Amino acid sequence: MKAWIVDNKDGDNSTVVFAETRGKARAEARRTECCEEMEFTEIKPYRFKEADEMYRGKREMDWDDPDDRRFLKKHGWSCVDFRYDECSKCPGEACERWEEHNEYLEYLKAEEREEADR
Repeated sequence: MKAWIVDNKDGDNSTVVFAETRGKARAEARRTECCEEMEFTEIKPYRFKEADEMYRGKREMDWDDPDDRRFLKKHGWSCVDFRYDECSKCPGEACERWEEHNEYLEYLKAEEREEADR
């Protein structure tokens, strides 16, 4: 089974579906939350060969599955609607957004220390 990346029409969300051909990947994508409002002709799947190994009988990779999330994060995915308080529960490696948040928290702590020293 082949893995295919499909983006929503705004380009701010994507998913990975499994299908044998590009046309079948379009059909699978129409069933996903990411692409359910798109016309068949608007869906542009492109191959994601690295994810072929992740096929385990499901039509789509599942962000809530710890193994899928680790794999996707390793390949550049991150949460679309994320909350920093949920990041500590994430099964994947720290993503760029979490690292930026931590840097910001360190900056705020340094500012507070400087203010207290004055």
